Amino acid sequence: MNIHLKGWQIVAALIVLAGLAGFRLITFQDKTGDLNLMRDLERQIISDYFPGEADRLREAVNSGDSNKISDVTDSITNAKPKIESARISSPLFSVSTTEDVVVKVVYSLTEGTKTRDRKTLYLLYKHGAIGNTWSQQHKTTAIRFYMNLI
Repeated sequence: MNIHLKGWQIVAALIVLAGLAGFRLITFQDKTGDLNLMRDLERQIISDYFPGEADRLREAVNSGDSNKISDVTDSITNAKPKIESARISSPLFSVSTTEDVVVKVVYSLTEGTKTRDRKTLYLLYKHGAIGNTWSQQHKTTAIRFYMNLI
C-alpha cells in the first residue's frame, strides 16, 4: 500500500500524528497511590531480583570467606524495593470494564541509605474496573507501553 502526500497534505498528516502522540502521552496515569497495584508490584520486583541475589549468596558461600558471607547476607536481607514511579498505559480505544493495561514501573533497591540497581519493568496486567482488581499476565516491552491502542 502506497500513500502519496503532497504539500499541505504532508503538513496536515504531521499535525494529526503529533496530536495523536501528544494525546497518548497525556493519557498515561500515575498509579503510585493504588495500594493493590503497589503490593503486587513489590512482589513482582522481589521475585525479579531474588534469583540474582541467590547467586551472589551462593558465590559468597563457595568462597568460604565468613566476612563476605555476612556482608552479602546483610545486603540481601536489608534490601527493600523502592518504587519511584508506576504509570499505566490503558488502551486508547477500549470500552470494556476489564482491559489489558501496561504498567511501567521504575524502581531501585535501597539498603539503609544506599540505593542500587535502578531498573525499569514493563508488565502487562489485566485490570478490572469493578473492584479495582489487578492480575499480572507477563513482562512486556516499552513499545507495548507506548502503543497500547486496543
